[in-house]
Amino acid sequence: MTDYSRQIERIKAAQSLDEIRAVANTNPVQAQGEGAILYSGKVGEVRSEVIAKELAHKTELSIINDTPRARLLGT
Repeated sequence: MTDYSRQIERIKAAQSLDEIRAVANTNPVQAQGEGAILYSGKVGEVRSEVIAKELAHKTELSIINDTPRARLLGT
């Protein structure tokens, strides 16, 4: 597992949104492998993230949550 502690400290010390973006942009946003699942909003009353995670698990497709940038920002 990647240790994002140095990057988190840089974000905490950031003086501008541009500095935060610069830290985030050091991590790739591309999903691994061919094909990927993106999601947004809701499907009825269900958050699309819930559906996307289940679909990714069943199909073994990548999901945006599994990119290095998403893992950093989710820390």
